[in-house]
Amino acid sequence: MQPCNDKSIVLLSNSVGLRVRPFETGGRTYFSRLNEYYCRAHNLSRGASLSSYFVESIDEVLAADGDVYVINLGVVDSCSREIPYWLYKIFTRKSRSRLTSSLNFFYQNFIARLRPLLVVMRWYTPWVGEDRFTRNIDFIVSTIKANLNADVILVGINSPSMRVEKALPRSTHRVANFNEALKNLAHKHKVCYISTDDFDIAEHYPDGVHFNDLGHALLASRLVEAILVEKEYLS
Repeated sequence: MQPCNDKSIVLLSNSVGLRVRPFETGGRTYFSRLNEYYCRAHNLSRGASLSSYFVESIDEVLAADGDVYVINLGVVDSCSREIPYWLYKIFTRKSRSRLTSSLNFFYQNFIARLRPLLVVMRWYTPWVGEDRFTRNIDFIVSTIKANLNADVILVGINSPSMRVEKALPRSTHRVANFNEALKNLAHKHKVCYISTDDFDIAEHYPDGVHFNDLGHALLASRLVEAILVEKEYLS
């Protein structure tokens, strides 16, 4: 792909927009592929980020001043969880301290192994409910549209694999509901929605969440098509 004038693209995502799983030499994310097309590209994604992170960081989002914003959020928000988000951040924070290492060890060897049971004990509660998630995405899209002459593309959440569903029960059903919310928001704001419902788990995101190289390539091609060809909801 050749650079498109001086336009810029901005990605708001979590680890889905950062990782290629399984790792392979030469594997590239969909954003790195889009980066070849746009002269300026800003990946504001951050691992394990909730939609609320970008609500709180909306000034940084606007400062990126993109011509196209790709929003690929929701898998962290929507899945059932074994512990609250604030506690998860404590157990999984990165540091070389002895305390942090001990917390990481406890999480991986005790909490993670009891994950399905703990999910049930928390009544399958996600880190962010559907209503709040909808309000968060609505705020992000509304603010971008109100302040910038930018196009917005909402990307659907990958449906969890059976492995993920077994570890985090009822996540598949909740992801489907969150995707419906994203579709409704796309219609409300007249922006493009790209579904990943037809992606094959084994072929495109075998770990049940993150794209492999082939999955990233497929999503990148759909994003380019949406930007260049599908003009129904793009200015």
